Amino acid sequence: MRSAPIRSRLEVSAPRQVAVLATLILVALAVTACAPAAVERPIGTPIPSASPTSAVDGVSSPSATTQAVNERPRVERVTLSTRIDGDGAPVDETTVVSEWPEMIYLCVLMSEIAEGTRLRAYWFAGSDIVGQSDMSPPPSNGRSTWVALRYRPVAKLNPAVEHAVELRLGDILIDRYFFRVGVGEPSDAIAELAFASGFDEHGEPTDVRARFMPHESPLRLLMRISNQVNPSGMDFASLWYRGDAQIAHIDGSELRATGAVDADPRRIEFVYAPPAQLTPGAYHVDVLLNGMAIRTVRFTISIEPPPPTRTPQPTATTEPSATPTAEPTSSPMPSPSPTPSPRPSPTPPPSPTPVALVPEIRDVTVATMIDESSRAPLDGPIFSVERPSGTLADLWVAIFVTDLSTHDLVEVAVQRDGVAYGRVALASTGRASGWIAVAVHLDVPSSGGAFVYTFEVVLNGQRALASSCQIRAA
Repeated sequence: MRSAPIRSRLEVSAPRQVAVLATLILVALAVTACAPAAVERPIGTPIPSASPTSAVDGVSSPSATTQAVNERPRVERVTLSTRIDGDGAPVDETTVVSEWPEMIYLCVLMSEIAEGTRLRAYWFAGSDIVGQSDMSPPPSNGRSTWVALRYRPVAKLNPAVEHAVELRLGDILIDRYFFRVGVGEPSDAIAELAFASGFDEHGEPTDVRARFMPHESPLRLLMRISNQVNPSGMDFASLWYRGDAQIAHIDGSELRATGAVDADPRRIEFVYAPPAQLTPGAYHVDVLLNGMAIRTVRFTISIEPPPPTRTPQPTATTEPSATPTAEPTSSPMPSPSPTPSPRPSPTPPPSPTPVALVPEIRDVTVATMIDESSRAPLDGPIFSVERPSGTLADLWVAIFVTDLSTHDLVEVAVQRDGVAYGRVALASTGRASGWIAVAVHLDVPSSGGAFVYTFEVVLNGQRALASSCQIRAA
């Protein structure tokens, strides 16, 4: 029988039991020391949950195997992009993708990558895994390296559910990153808009201007689309005005950077070559997104060249003071030589040439509520609302003004689908600068569809700014 020998092996002396127990403790400590350490998570919110539970089309749930690497890789940065360069670096960082993107990349900037490092990304639609991406990057050899995990959707993404991608280093959960599906908010579409010569490496416009001479042509208005929206399906155009008269309709075209092979879909230019010299005066451009005006930029045509950059005039305090240097005379009067030149009765910096305060419209916002005391909008800007069909939509048009006098006239001209709808003048409040507001009551379509209302702010007969709002029938 085998039971007796087993018992005899267990029934050993006490010293030997202690030796066996010590050996077991040392083995346990060695196993613990070999366990992988947690990886830094520089962005995102750590997810305490363990692993996803569902699988689609043969996508397996995370296994329990352990990744053995000699050096601990560092995750320095994680971002989502729809395009990458030859090194796997993101070209088009975004948090919004279209409903049917050609490809989505989870770009991970890593360092200290050792042989055998393994990355995995699980792509979620709601609680379901809809994709899996795997990558085993080569050793980084002491430098930071971009690793791109790609995902090509096999079906149209649903904007109504929550989308996320979960990143794992071996079996260690790094984080879960959420993104939106759809176009995004129209109010977030434009990051930069200016008459400029180009963009710098940070996406800021360079050589910005707002005044031109009549002979200058063409005029180039540059725009950069924000990373907070998905540009797919966005159609940009521009309407050019002199005062209230439209003089041109220019469609946007993708801007190709100097030396670049491909145009950048997030950088748009509107190029206007007037058929004849423009007459001096005030002009503005409305930028339209899918037919709706979302931003206005103003410029001036003048026979005077743009003013040179002013260099500060030296003031009396910057001149070395003519302190009477110990003259042997007992008179406290300063020496006559260095006196009057810098201070002909301190000419106050070209002051009261009353810089005739010019009233200006700085902003226009469509809102559903305003503060009764300050007249400032409490929400907005509103670009789309839904109301019961056949009723009226009650909104506010809030306008920020500066240097407004009681003699200035501010009006709001309302158009519905491009046709004049009404005009209202704002009563003067005697307010020099701040918010003024007017309530508008607008028709809601009686049967489906939507109306697009445009609110043009007119200051002393000159069109200043505009904003639009779409009203849909519930």
